[in-house]
Amino acid sequence: MNFNVHRFQRFQRGTILNTEHFGNHMSFLSPWFLAGLLGIGIPIAIHLIRREKTVKIPFSTVRFLRKVPRQFLTHRFRQWMLLSMRVCIVAFLALAFARPWIPQNASGQKAFGWIGPSPESAVILIDRSMSMGYGDYFRRAKDKAAEISGRLSEAAIVSFSEGVDGVKELTMDRSERQSFLDALDSPGYDSTQYLPALRLADQMLETAHFPNKAVYLISDFQHHAFEARNRRFRFRPGVRFESIPIADQETTNLAVTHVKAPQRLIREREDHIIRARVQNFGTRPVSETRVTLAIDGKTAAAKRVDLTGRSEVAAGAGTAVEVEFPVTFKDRGMHLGVISVGEDPLSADNHYYFAVNVLPPVKVLCIAPAAAGNGYEDDGYWFRLALENSDSSFEIATASPEQLDPAQVDAYDAIFLLNVGKLEQTRADALNAYVQKGGNLMLAPADRVDGEIFNRLFAELSPAVLEPKPVRTDRNFLKVTGYRDRHPIFRPIGTIDLTSTRIRGYWPVTPAEDSRVLMELENGAPVLLEKEIGAGRVMLFTSSLDTKWNNFALQPLYLPFLHEALGYLARRENKKSAYRIGESIPIDVSAGKQAAVAAHMIDPRGNKALIPSEGGGPVHYFTGTRMPGFYTIRTGRDKEQVAVNTPVPESNLTPVDPDSVRQRVIDSDPKPVHAAEAQSAAIKAQAEKSQRLWWWLLLMVFILALGETLVANRTYR
Repeated sequence: MNFNVHRFQRFQRGTILNTEHFGNHMSFLSPWFLAGLLGIGIPIAIHLIRREKTVKIPFSTVRFLRKVPRQFLTHRFRQWMLLSMRVCIVAFLALAFARPWIPQNASGQKAFGWIGPSPESAVILIDRSMSMGYGDYFRRAKDKAAEISGRLSEAAIVSFSEGVDGVKELTMDRSERQSFLDALDSPGYDSTQYLPALRLADQMLETAHFPNKAVYLISDFQHHAFEARNRRFRFRPGVRFESIPIADQETTNLAVTHVKAPQRLIREREDHIIRARVQNFGTRPVSETRVTLAIDGKTAAAKRVDLTGRSEVAAGAGTAVEVEFPVTFKDRGMHLGVISVGEDPLSADNHYYFAVNVLPPVKVLCIAPAAAGNGYEDDGYWFRLALENSDSSFEIATASPEQLDPAQVDAYDAIFLLNVGKLEQTRADALNAYVQKGGNLMLAPADRVDGEIFNRLFAELSPAVLEPKPVRTDRNFLKVTGYRDRHPIFRPIGTIDLTSTRIRGYWPVTPAEDSRVLMELENGAPVLLEKEIGAGRVMLFTSSLDTKWNNFALQPLYLPFLHEALGYLARRENKKSAYRIGESIPIDVSAGKQAAVAAHMIDPRGNKALIPSEGGGPVHYFTGTRMPGFYTIRTGRDKEQVAVNTPVPESNLTPVDPDSVRQRVIDSDPKPVHAAEAQSAAIKAQAEKSQRLWWWLLLMVFILALGETLVANRTYR
């Protein structure tokens, strides 16, 4: 009943080995378990030993004998039934452990595939990057993969783009491989990266059944897909590599590769210029195209752009032309824009998305003691000067501590307390409630402040506790030497030279547990600290923001520092509003930490991703940017929208020579190996796995065991 190896070897040199030559008799992968059939004798022996013996008794006449009751005959029948069940249980168990399989005829060839004279195990790699969406590239790739799979003895299929998307493990079942190919979705929007797929293919072939191994790469072979780091990769010896290009020799592809638009505006009803870059990455000349600008779903402008003489592709990159659109944003709020070019075979890069947020000015309240005498000694003079001479991004109001109206504090985005020595408790309580609800406060104590009074008034607000007395170093200046360069206040400013800033007076402090030191002096004393309180932020500058205790207000850093600090406090940091496919989007979840879900991310198709508040820091990085369009971020009551666009390298359809790829990943093509035994073992294992006859045999054992229990209870009770 074993696999007929002699009959197999007879076809070793033939072109095709058909499974109908093996006949339809049963074979076993583990025939030594058939020795368990000898166990059939155990229930038979028990039955014979326990059989009731007939006793002969001489009797004179049968007149006094009664007819044998019918129940006795039923009892004998049940005993024979029990014997049969027990014999079948032992026999089926032995057969199941022997792992039976039945070689199929021509109608069964689909299950095993075609076995040639040199059987091959292969991995088929199918490119699913954005560029494969050009025309019918992907349909051709699937058809080519199906053709290759149909002639392979054993194969795996891997779809990939920037990483591996889907995997069908090595199998000899052609129907399973075809089902996987049929289920492959259309190409996405990711870039092409060969290295992850090539490495996976090399690893999968370690478990192949056949000695001949190959990798088939089906792609359009873009230049950027095989980076320099890929050149260090080599397949293991014995692996054959074949590159299968499906790209056209001539292509047409216009793409909008970049848009320069303001991300955030303060002034509405002013003219702004939006510039778009259009590139022709195809080989066919394009004379002209129509470029359209849409704002908030409505066409705002359209232009016919002359591309004559601009279609040549140089150094693998398309020649670009810039298009300008004058735009006026009449309303405040978020405006969503799209710039599009005419249709071509690759539509994914025909649109570029951008977002412009027209914001109201930042409302700032400056609370400082009333000015007396020299204006330069006014505690709020330099602060107002830095903001009032700006681009009207700030709307400034001033008040003395006595004029502060507790009912009006909620109207401001940020409040600055400059050298405020005394404040009524009711006003201090109003500031505390303001911060808890999401307000933002900057404290800058100087010479008018008493440390004990300050600590009592702002015990719940201040990021640090002031020492009883300030430190004055009138002749021995201290330099600011350290700062957090990754903090949102300092990151946009770039490299900062703090050596020219001289501090001759400051408050020594003891930072609170949950506060952060952002700037410090050369002696290690903190200069700038921050603390999150409720939904708001509080910052403490331990020196003055005028010229009393330092020369900071006279330094070039003073103006950008105040602007960035106000933007940070008012949560108007210069955030990035345009991303590329695959980039992570940072989300500030501090405002939603008190809820079970800190934020929601809604993709262009309306799918919602929930970001829990448990674990992690104040910033969460969303990594699910897998399609172009607008993504909506909701944190608490705030709403923000960002744009995601396609990767520019995917628009460049210029192919690389497929043979050069083959030369980079293998040293030499291996010779084919003829191995009849390898074919025999592989066919047996695959057939047994697909048929699973042992499973049905064990199911019969279970059913017979239940039946045996019921019949035994009725027979011997």
